[in-house]
Amino acid sequence: EEGVGSSFSVLLPMYDPNKLSQDEQSTTPDTAVVSNVIAPSKRKRVVYVDDDEKNVRFAERLLFRLGYEVMTYTSPHEAFAEIANRPDKLDLLITDRSMPELSGYDLIARVREVLPDLPIVLVSGFADGELEQQQALGVSGFISKPFEKDEIAEMLERLLDCADESSAGVAD
Repeated sequence: EEGVGSSFSVLLPMYDPNKLSQDEQSTTPDTAVVSNVIAPSKRKRVVYVDDDEKNVRFAERLLFRLGYEVMTYTSPHEAFAEIANRPDKLDLLITDRSMPELSGYDLIARVREVLPDLPIVLVSGFADGELEQQQALGVSGFISKPFEKDEIAEMLERLLDCADESSAGVAD
């Protein structure tokens, strides 16, 4: 009937990165998922911060599938509190640039006080002309939104490999 709309309900299961699907539990070489191949004690720990809940859920799922232990926050204040309380539980930070409570740049400045050498990736659709500010805060990488799986996978692998090499050099 013209002028009368339709209403649909779509029910989707909640995503729990701690529960793997049947496909992800397979250990055959053809179907093994990266996160099953990496021993939990060797998985790199990544914090992802974005005020947009759907961006957080997308990133959580993507990073988990790439084999990372992921902690996500929609509040930069909560993220910083956790980072400050447990700085040894973090290998890399990914933060959005524009958030209402605290900008990504302000979060990075606070994190730098606690973890001056932590690799940090800034994600945004708006920060292209801010290279000087990013360099001043020691931003390790920048990714434009929306980002692709391969783009973030390559950047994190490169940054975490560099961090591992740096820390190995210090221990020698």
